[in-house]
Amino acid sequence: MSAELGTYHYRPLRDSEIRLIQLHPAQQTHDDILLTIFHRPLNARKDESNPTRLTRTQLQSTLPAGWEVFETPEGRYLFCNDSTDEGESEDDDDDEAEENDEASQESGSDASSDGDFVTTWEHPDPSIDRALYELPPESTFWEQDTVFEALSYQWGSPNNPGTAFVKPSTGNAIVATFSIGKNLESALRHLRYTSKPRTLWIDAICINQNDNAEKAAQVIRMADIYSLAARVVVWLGPAEDDSELAISTLAYLGAQVETTLDAYRLTSPGAEEPMWYDIDCSLPYSDAQWKAIECLILRAWFTRVWTAQEIHLANRLAIIQVGNATLLWSLFRRATECLKDKPNHGEERLSLSKVTSSTLNGKGRPLSDLFRRFAHRDCSNGHDKVYGLMAMVPPAFVAATRPDYTQPVSKTYADAFIADTKLLERWEIFGCDVADRTSDFDDVPSWVPDLKSKKRHMYYSGLLQFTAGNSRLDYQFVDSSKFRVRGLRCATVKRVGIYAILHPQAILFAIRLWEPEDLYTGTYVTGEPLIDAFAKTLLQNDLRERNPTDKGWPTLAEWRAYCKRHIFSESAEPLEILNSSHYLDDMVSGRCGRRVYMETEEGYIGLGPRGCDIICVIPGCNSPVVIRETDNGNFRLVGSSFVYGLNDGQALLGRLKSPWRVQIFDHPEQDFRIEHRYYNRETRELTVSDPRLEDHPEWERVSLEDLGRPLIGDDPIILELFKNKITGGIMNSDPRLLPEALEARGVDLQWFTIV
Repeated sequence: MSAELGTYHYRPLRDSEIRLIQLHPAQQTHDDILLTIFHRPLNARKDESNPTRLTRTQLQSTLPAGWEVFETPEGRYLFCNDSTDEGESEDDDDDEAEENDEASQESGSDASSDGDFVTTWEHPDPSIDRALYELPPESTFWEQDTVFEALSYQWGSPNNPGTAFVKPSTGNAIVATFSIGKNLESALRHLRYTSKPRTLWIDAICINQNDNAEKAAQVIRMADIYSLAARVVVWLGPAEDDSELAISTLAYLGAQVETTLDAYRLTSPGAEEPMWYDIDCSLPYSDAQWKAIECLILRAWFTRVWTAQEIHLANRLAIIQVGNATLLWSLFRRATECLKDKPNHGEERLSLSKVTSSTLNGKGRPLSDLFRRFAHRDCSNGHDKVYGLMAMVPPAFVAATRPDYTQPVSKTYADAFIADTKLLERWEIFGCDVADRTSDFDDVPSWVPDLKSKKRHMYYSGLLQFTAGNSRLDYQFVDSSKFRVRGLRCATVKRVGIYAILHPQAILFAIRLWEPEDLYTGTYVTGEPLIDAFAKTLLQNDLRERNPTDKGWPTLAEWRAYCKRHIFSESAEPLEILNSSHYLDDMVSGRCGRRVYMETEEGYIGLGPRGCDIICVIPGCNSPVVIRETDNGNFRLVGSSFVYGLNDGQALLGRLKSPWRVQIFDHPEQDFRIEHRYYNRETRELTVSDPRLEDHPEWERVSLEDLGRPLIGDDPIILELFKNKITGGIMNSDPRLLPEALEARGVDLQWFTIV
């Protein structure tokens, strides 16, 4: 091609338009890359939905006894019958729980492995019309006004770029060149057909990257572009490191299992390996297969922010391509979700846990949940820690946010925090601890989350602690630097243990140094043995007694016995290093890593950030907050914490006395939500009503049906609905926990100005 050709000059887009490229065919991989760039309107998809299709609830009502219907992330209905299911019982007592046979049962996320268990895509009643439950045919995605495939790929280094040649819509003359990154060049060489053109949307080409205004406008349209594409193609790179072996292995595994929106894993109808879905069923893989899978999931695509939203927006036709090998994304998703819970392949689990953040259902999630799940993802521009997720964030947040690549990155993060706080009336977003902020955040207000930092605590316990109950935040933003919140000063830290760096041997060493001197003889402020409080703290109280339906969590008795045998300094069989492939070691690593142990003057113990000082409980924030007073009476945020004894609203409402305890349950439809209930061990009553609170004369608790819509990402993660008996207005927090109500109970609330 002529070296005298100029670079391509963009024409402005109309508001309704996007650019597309036509990738011209080639016979050989090394042939020049030829493409045509053109504009097309991006219209809403023709309605391919089935107007007669029943909802899951409606479909369940048509099933015979013993049958249940589930929905997969692709939207298919899966019918299941388990004649052996006798339900699950609850633990009655903390100390006796280890004697229960429940410890041997499988996790609630796995189906029964009994031979009588059946899954099928067909309704068990053959008289039910298939149109009532089947999806429209896949061909509808290719029958739109504007048909294109959207490419999801990692940009890579801009150094040593390749060249594409631009042809006009008519004629064969080359009119311009286009500089493209090496990874994109490789993708285009593998994606083009040999005999016909292929229409694609590719961000590096279809968005004028030198026009910030156009970039901002197109960022907002990402949700439409990837969701309206006939198919999303994920380019992982060229074939290498036995990638074809990895693809074939994952394709076969994915065909054996199904996963559901409510986090169940089941055997796939017609599976040749019907037990492979089971967490305890080992897979007969060779070292070469494990190595090939590990190399595949370590590819750069899985580390980027933008790719997360791109695949979440894709329809069920999405594929992965490695070299010339392809795999349906749905098969990849099912395979990796199955693999991540399999025991005895420890090192791969760390990589798989990051990969499966790509496979979760990202739509409708709160902003705080998205920030946590994709904290490990990279982007070349710091703004994209927010803007790169815009296609998944809640709609009210999108409406309140206008991407601006010209402002400081810290301003983008502050704007996100402010918008989320105002929309939810909750404090849900935390970044890293202040001690771990990047250097360019040294002069930024401490409440602004540094989303760029990779040194975030591995585990967030706010949902499970229920520290502030179903309360809402009383707050003020003063100019651009001050965040005022109303809360209760609960404790002052008097002793801090060493920092547990994120290493399995260092965490174990730190735990042994953290042990209180009277570990085996002391009594905790709650009245229970200190050894129990310390053991609960190490797991941030994630025990079976608290989550009775999750058999993957140990009972207190099991965990205490394990600590005495392997963890504590006077263990009978002390470990030398924590083993990430052992589930208890993995749990304690995640909860203690990057934490310090702290003891307070009031007798509390907990895990928190470095620089601990004052511990506060803030209504509307379900983790105890650690702050430090400044010289002028303001406060700096240090980070969030876990403090045993401040959980379950006890700082605001007093101790939850025996026989009552809080139990938590997975939300039936949204895996990022938790439902809190009060369990009476004597009567076995399970209720949503807090026994410490009397009924409100003007407000009554109501169900989600009264809201008239499903919960979405613009709703707080923790909420209960209350309806005013006079006005009919609905509140998503408990009116008995409003500031005036708490003060009437004698709670000493005060304002904290965080700078």
